[in-house]
Amino acid sequence: MKLRFHTDRYGTSLFFLAILIFTITSITLQAEDQNELFYVDRHKVKSYKQVKMNMLLKARVIHVLDGDTVEVIIDNPPQKIKSNETLRLIGIDAPELQKKEYYAEESLHYAEKSLSNREVWLAFDRTLRDKYKRLLCYLYTGNGDCFNAAAIREGYAYAYVWFSFQFIKEFVLLEYRAKEEKTGLWMAEEE
Repeated sequence: MKLRFHTDRYGTSLFFLAILIFTITSITLQAEDQNELFYVDRHKVKSYKQVKMNMLLKARVIHVLDGDTVEVIIDNPPQKIKSNETLRLIGIDAPELQKKEYYAEESLHYAEKSLSNREVWLAFDRTLRDKYKRLLCYLYTGNGDCFNAAAIREGYAYAYVWFSFQFIKEFVLLEYRAKEEKTGLWMAEEE
């Protein structure tokens, strides 16, 4: 017994139109997923150590301004992002060179050694930009380490607690440990 399906030209046309719409929608959604910025607060990431690198936006550091600010180039940037951006690292406050603060030179050299001309991956938090229009982000290096946390842990920056952010408790704890161990800028602290 042979099964035959009867379709008129309108039914066939509607069928192919539905397939075409489905295909275009799928391609568009995939493209949007690839360009979506990864916000740690929206994804409810509990620790800076749990961020998955394949979800982050890739960039290359072209200039280190100081221990908590860098300039990057981003190939094929998603919406809201330019190909050249200045990044202000979330949750850290490095000593200022312009103010000649203690340990500013060391903080700058640490950032240059760790980041200059390197590929990095960016994760975001509640707010995309600060009042100076810099991107606010967590910066991850090729080995998966969060540079923001490393700078505090190694004593090259303070935990910046004036604004709330996802990993504030961990960053405060990292600063406490660096201070206890007299690491980096904490070496000169008197007892």
